[in-house]
Amino acid sequence: MKYIVFWEFCPEDFDKILERYFAFGKAVEKHPDKYPKVIFSSHSMAGETKGFEIVEATSEQMTEDITFWMGVLTLKFVPILEAEKIAESYLKSK
Repeated sequence: MKYIVFWEFCPEDFDKILERYFAFGKAVEKHPDKYPKVIFSSHSMAGETKGFEIVEATSEQMTEDITFWMGVLTLKFVPILEAEKIAESYLKSK
């Protein structure tokens, strides 16, 4: 399933975030199937310590992602669906 993942961290944790970010890249490189597949890379909200990315993930991959970042980064996974498929489903249900 596809998700938009909103992330946020405290500004004073920026050094910790960078350290964890580089470690995460290595972890994903080593075990790519363990973590969500990034469809739209991480983007930050200008001037803030929060942002989002779009991923495809299983519940196990979400759990691994959340666990990896626990303590420094808050993640919120929100399922997203294709609008076209919702419209098709709606029309079929009539």
